[in-house]
Order: sequence, then structure tokens, then C-alpha cells
Amino acid sequence: MNNIVDQIRLLIWERVPDEIVDILNGHLASMTVDQIREEITEIHNSVEESIESGALEAVGWETIHHFTNDAYCREFRIKSGSLVVGFIHHHEHFLFALKGDVIVMSEDGAEIVSAPSIFISKPGVKRVGYALTDIVWASVHVTNERDIDKLEQSLFSLNYEEYMNKERIFQVPK
Repeated sequence: MNNIVDQIRLLIWERVPDEIVDILNGHLASMTVDQIREEITEIHNSVEESIESGALEAVGWETIHHFTNDAYCREFRIKSGSLVVGFIHHHEHFLFALKGDVIVMSEDGAEIVSAPSIFISKPGVKRVGYALTDIVWASVHVTNERDIDKLEQSLFSLNYEEYMNKERIFQVPK
């Protein structure tokens, strides 16, 4: 088992969170940001292929949308045992871990994030997460747009190619 994705799958199956983080950080330590992004893309593609082949079950998460005059909050609830590959956000924003524990891997490394926790998400970052428990997270974006499709188009991309080619139009309150 030489492939990092296979190692992660085995450890997730065995539910050894600290070992997963150690292996991921050891694996990522000598990599450039571009190499880590390629690795995350490989995980993303592997998950999609596994879902298409029936090897993995696609489990959606609940998304709840909240609005104020000048902000949009995207709350998402994910079940324990779910592997999640996130979007690439176009803009810096707040990210709140409100409930639960999740292993998160990004170009910044791997860690276990436990609620409650607040951090700033930088533009261009894609994360892979494994929910150790049921989790609730929320991202907050400054905008007065209310159309969910327009928000999704302006806030994030699905992959790095789309991210690099997408015009970043964002409606900020005046």
C-alpha cells in the first residue's frame, strides 16, 4: 500500500485520527503548495470515481442559508464518518467550527479541528475533511446578494482550473 490515498482510507477505516494527521503531515512536509494542491485534487478525483463506480456512497450534507443586510452565512451539517472535499473559495472569510471534530487537510497541513473554533479562510484554499463526529460548520461572507446560484458562482470554484480561470465578481455592500 504505497499510495497515500490508500493509507488514509485504511486509517479512516481503523479510526485512528492522530495517526492520520501524523501520516498526512509527514507526507505533506516536503511538498510545495502546487504539489499539495495536486494531491488534494487526486483525493477529490478518487472520491468522485469511487462514488461513480459504487465503491463509495455519496452522502450529502445539509446546507442552511442565513442572511443579514450585508452578510451571507452558509451553515453546513455533516454526518460522522463522512469524507468531505470542499470548494475553493474566492475570498477571505470567517469559518466557524460550531460542533464536532474533523480531520482537515489543506496546503497548510493536516490537523484535527474541534469545535468551538473560529478561523479565517484564505482565498484559493481547498480542504479535505473527515468527520470524526457529526459536525456543524458555518462560513460568513460579506455581500448583499440573496440568490444562492449567484452566490455560489461568485464565492467558490470546484477545482483549481476553474478557480484560476474564473472572473471573481463579488457584490460588496456600499
